[in-house]
Amino acid sequence: MTAGFFEDWARAHAVALRWDRPTRPAPDENLEAIFDTRTLHAGDQRTAVFLALRTAMGDGHQHLQTAWERGVRTFFVETDPGADVLPSSDVFVVSDVLHDLQALAGAWRQSMKATIVGITGSNGKTIVKEWLSAILSPDFKVHRSPRSFNSQLGVPLSLWDLRPEHEIALIEVGISQAGEMERLADCVQPNIGVLTHLGDAHLEGFSDINELQSEKILLFKWAKSIVLPSFLKKEVSDLAQWGLQIISWGEPSAALSILSDRHSPPRQNVEISWRGGKTWTVTLPNPGEMSFRNAMTALTAACLLGVKPEVAVDRVAGLRDVDMRMERLQTPSGHWVLSDAWTNDASALGLALEDLAALPENHPKAAIIGPISNGNPERALQLIQSHGLSKVWWVGKGWSFEPGEHFESVEDVLAALEAAPETFAGFDVLIKGPRKAAFERITDRILRHGHATTLTINLEAVILNLRALKQHVHETVHHPVEFLAVIKASAYGASAVAIGHTLARQGVQIFAVACTQEGVELRQSGMQHRIVVFNPDASTFAAMLACDLEPEIHSIDQIQSLLPLLSTRRLPVHLKIDTGMHRLGFSPADLTDLLARWNAEGWSAQLEVASIFSHLASADDPAQDAFTQQQFAQFKAACAEIHAALDPTDHRMMRHILNSSGVMRFPEHACDAVRLGIGLYGITGTITGTGTGTGTVKLEPAISFKTRVSALRTVPAGEGVGYGSTDASAADRLIATLPVGYADGWPRHLSHGKGWVNIHGQEARVVGKVCMDMTLVDVTRIGEVRVGDEAVLFGASPTLSEIAAAADTIPYEILSRIPARVRRIQKGG
Repeated sequence: MTAGFFEDWARAHAVALRWDRPTRPAPDENLEAIFDTRTLHAGDQRTAVFLALRTAMGDGHQHLQTAWERGVRTFFVETDPGADVLPSSDVFVVSDVLHDLQALAGAWRQSMKATIVGITGSNGKTIVKEWLSAILSPDFKVHRSPRSFNSQLGVPLSLWDLRPEHEIALIEVGISQAGEMERLADCVQPNIGVLTHLGDAHLEGFSDINELQSEKILLFKWAKSIVLPSFLKKEVSDLAQWGLQIISWGEPSAALSILSDRHSPPRQNVEISWRGGKTWTVTLPNPGEMSFRNAMTALTAACLLGVKPEVAVDRVAGLRDVDMRMERLQTPSGHWVLSDAWTNDASALGLALEDLAALPENHPKAAIIGPISNGNPERALQLIQSHGLSKVWWVGKGWSFEPGEHFESVEDVLAALEAAPETFAGFDVLIKGPRKAAFERITDRILRHGHATTLTINLEAVILNLRALKQHVHETVHHPVEFLAVIKASAYGASAVAIGHTLARQGVQIFAVACTQEGVELRQSGMQHRIVVFNPDASTFAAMLACDLEPEIHSIDQIQSLLPLLSTRRLPVHLKIDTGMHRLGFSPADLTDLLARWNAEGWSAQLEVASIFSHLASADDPAQDAFTQQQFAQFKAACAEIHAALDPTDHRMMRHILNSSGVMRFPEHACDAVRLGIGLYGITGTITGTGTGTGTVKLEPAISFKTRVSALRTVPAGEGVGYGSTDASAADRLIATLPVGYADGWPRHLSHGKGWVNIHGQEARVVGKVCMDMTLVDVTRIGEVRVGDEAVLFGASPTLSEIAAAADTIPYEILSRIPARVRRIQKGG
């Protein structure tokens, strides 16, 4: 958006309490939208407006002064703090920043000549948008929503970056509750609509599936044409009654008809015809129903937008299997490589640089950057300079600036890294470039000297699991419930920093760790939310207080160690009640003594009971449900005794006893809060509750452990393998060597066929003994296994729970034992 357009609109729609910037931006200068001061840096020279949004995450008005100190001089607010806080600034006051931002973005969209394509559906929106962009981009100047910016805030921000030179804009639109689509439809006003799929995803904000479907299609009230699958019969009928041109795919009468599906493999080679004309065979990037549906939707929309069918078909074959979200790959030294093949325009570059700057460790930052699409080079240079990178490599013909080194191609970069492989040692590195240049080759080269085994954390799956568990609780109890995230032991080995910040962005306000050092690390990463330390050692109390951490209290000795350190400060503490696990906590007899001393010695002056909690010993075991119910009863009695002894107006006394298993099986016992730990990773798959919480919770696997075949060897009949030369067979076997062993957290108990991995979708059993650094598996019955092929140790199949059972242990132990030498990859979120 240009500064001139913003100011003209703001004059017409807002109250300019002060209009006194000493220097005005040029009317045609692009104005950047900023709503998070963490994306600003001291000395920034960006022409920007700060949007003081009020959300569940916080109030932007509390950060106005920070934005001003970091160079912002234009503000969009609901309340003006005055010239003392924002001197020499333009301050526009509106009634609702978010709603007026949507109106502003809608006005900007109307001033553009681009064809606007609005994309919505229950799933597949982002993939269809990305694939459609890949098909269109060689012929058109395309703008698209960055990443999955499809929310009430994401949609207007996506439109904000629309430029006069763009010919087509692909805007992704999502909703979570009734009433949201009306505003977004008026904001986007699409010329063409795309409906990917309608199902019961995101149903929790609606009364039923019909209300969700009716709300979704409101996006298309401005459209002239609509692209959708022909099997959405009701939607085809409803939209036809609106007078829209229906461009469907699927059945013979559809605009794009599916003539046949060659089932080898299924849904990967499909014969199609566009408007009854010539027949083509489409080769999809990946087999499977969802890949098929998304590709057909993108192909149909591309043909409607003017790409010749034969050209579109050819480009579909070159699409990447989409997981184009940011990958965060951690090296064994603790440094990070960010590989971003999500979008490649100025907005996406800015987001990627923000991700780089937000990494928790204070390492020097570097970037390897290819040409951005549909944007001017000066914008890229401005973004790079504003983030203070220590090293920059520019890759591409005519794509070179100072400071930095220039390379004509990715091949030149690979040659330079081959000659000097330690060039980026000690740096956190962002690697970003056009998809067709395959910049991921640079990522692979930088990481090549590391370990082939990886632990991948899908942050989007974590978010989906959080939402599923929230819905499960809210369907059972109807009072407010806080969701406390337990991310101890580095979030069970997954990365506490990544998980913590992801959940914080989803509205989680309280986190729990096991020891003080874990809490300190979260604070050092920028975490500002409440952090509870479950088992703090008295020797760390000073560090705990310095970092504003809140301790669990399970003994009077702890209190006596704490009090002298508090001075006049009042500290929130969390009382642990022992209801039968007998590890830590106050027993009923201890509790009576505690409360007597608490009141007699006036501890309330320095200590606030922020919460009362206990821990279930056997919530996952139906055979011990009677014992679990006994724990519930003891906890209820303990809470009543504490409430009777302490002034409830002076202590928050939030109550919580449910862990992940308890949440899934006994949601009716959710008190003021529940604790979610390993359940966030979908380890337990699908569980049905008991009692009043009989609903089924379906969770998504969020963690996968993978490696690659490093060698293949034919072992003759009668010969064993590995240490002890065990597991001989009566027939010749093809044995694959995997570079993973018990030093990587792959249990030795999986030896001799107890464990297995997944290669090419088939089971490959462990043979011989699992070694420290290697494991052998039998791939005789799996066709065409090659060195370099992926082997899934656990993930969707086999699951972590299955592998843990085979190793005679629990998922917690396996996850927490995966060491730092195993590279962590974070996707999405």
